[in-house]
Amino acid sequence: MIAGWHPCWRPRGGSTRSIRTSRLNGRLAAFQEFGEGSIQALADQYDLVIIDHPYMGQVAQGKCFLPFDQHFASAQLQELERDSVGASYQSYYFDSHLWALPVDAAAQVAGYRADLLQANGFEVPQTWDDVLALAKFRRGFVSPALSPLDSLMCFFTLCANLGEPAFSRNGRGGV
Repeated sequence: MIAGWHPCWRPRGGSTRSIRTSRLNGRLAAFQEFGEGSIQALADQYDLVIIDHPYMGQVAQGKCFLPFDQHFASAQLQELERDSVGASYQSYYFDSHLWALPVDAAAQVAGYRADLLQANGFEVPQTWDDVLALAKFRRGFVSPALSPLDSLMCFFTLCANLGEPAFSRNGRGGV
């Protein structure tokens, strides 16, 4: 059920209308499907689409979504921007409109299990040196992102934060 949803929902083939209570039927799509399919086809097929920020140019060009900034109050938009991680809010803003809600942030985060740290005499790491010390403690005690793409993005983020290019023109590499 969706309760108290803002009146910016456009049913397929219908006009914008407010829904206070409605049944939500959906389908989880693999992330790869977004790269292989058409954003317009998703918009034509579904009433509600959770989408990643790289597609905002296509969404804006095809005007296949309703721009949220035309349906939310300024105070609500400011709250969304304030509560977003990093530049997530701005990444969904394209061609002077907010085309999707910033519910996803491609941001590097760290997680830990306090019970495992405590059981092995460690505290939550505060510096990179602390993280490296944990990594030396036992193989697998510190683990990076496991998918190839996430690992590459983590590498690029670390390079950017160190102020170094991931690759250089002279072939010597970055970090």
